[in-house]
Formats: sequence, structure tokens, C-alpha cells
Amino acid sequence: MNLPNKLTASRMVMTFAFLVVLLSGVSYGKTIALFLFAVASLTDMLDGLLARKYNMITDFGKLMDPLADKILISAAFISFVQWPQTQVRAWMVVVIVAREFAVTGLRLLAASKGVLIPAWRWGKNKMISQVITAAVVLVFLSLNELFPAATAGVMRLPFAITLNVLLYFTVILTALTGLLSFLEHKEFLFHGV
Repeated sequence: MNLPNKLTASRMVMTFAFLVVLLSGVSYGKTIALFLFAVASLTDMLDGLLARKYNMITDFGKLMDPLADKILISAAFISFVQWPQTQVRAWMVVVIVAREFAVTGLRLLAASKGVLIPAWRWGKNKMISQVITAAVVLVFLSLNELFPAATAGVMRLPFAITLNVLLYFTVILTALTGLLSFLEHKEFLFHGV
């Protein structure tokens, strides 16, 4: 297993650790979760750069890198629903997770026909939007954990507005890129039906 693939695999392990500290109620768990999420997100950028620069692109990486991303993002957004102050609503998470499952299904369908669908530019933009939005939510949770009085007062309104704008933008971009991905690869949907 080459280094980019090890980074991809490590992102899955970090996702598990991220969930444990975020949801366990340990002291400074949300702040530690923010750190783990940031490191996991950086491995996503780093594995792709290394794979392209040193020509280490593999079938494993093409399939597992996007899957590791989807697991990390889905875990984060599903977890956020339990804190109403994050502004993350269940219907938003359903849109995000459903899109990720649907596009993964499309990739698997294409792979069953011998075609690997690589990461798409708009899909990468969607991922960047999701990572930024999740990071802002985690920053808010971390600040709330470290400075509860500040986040209850003067900082709350700016964060609420920022989170709402980011969330709606991310949900719309996620849905749109999913639709465009299906339109671009529609030949796999009804082939042989």
C-alpha cells in the first residue's frame, strides 16, 4: 500500500476517533474533534497531491478516497444535528448523505461495467464547501466549550448568520453536484433495464 493510500485509510481511522471524542462527553472533546477533523481533512488534500505528483494513482485510491471523504463528512453532519445551536437540521443532513450514497452507488454501478468515475471538479468544490462548513460548526462548538459566556452573548449572532449561509450554500451545492453527476453519467442508470 503506497503512502497516498495509507493516508486515505488513516482518514477512516481518524473519522472513528473524531466521532468518539465528539460524542463521548470527554473534557474538551469538541476541541479535540475539531483538531482531528482538520487533520483528517488535510490528509484528503495531501493524498491527492502525492498521488498525482509521484504518479501513485491506484484503483484503490480512486474508489476509497472519495468513500473516506463521504464517511468523514456524513459522520460530522449526522453528529451536528443533536446540537440545535449549530443550525444543522435533519433534512439538510438527509440531502447531504443521500447525495453521497447516490453518487457512490453510481460509481459502483460504473465500476461493475469496468468504468472508474474519477473525482469531478464540481464534486471537489462541493467537498471543500462541506469541509469548510463542518469546520465552522466545529469551531462554534469548540468556542462554546471553551468560552460558553462569549458564545451565549455577543458572538452568537454572527456565528448563527455565518452558519446559516454556509449550510444553505453547502446543501444547495451538494444537491446540484449530485444531480449534475447523474446527468453526466446517465448511460449507467438505465443500461440493461
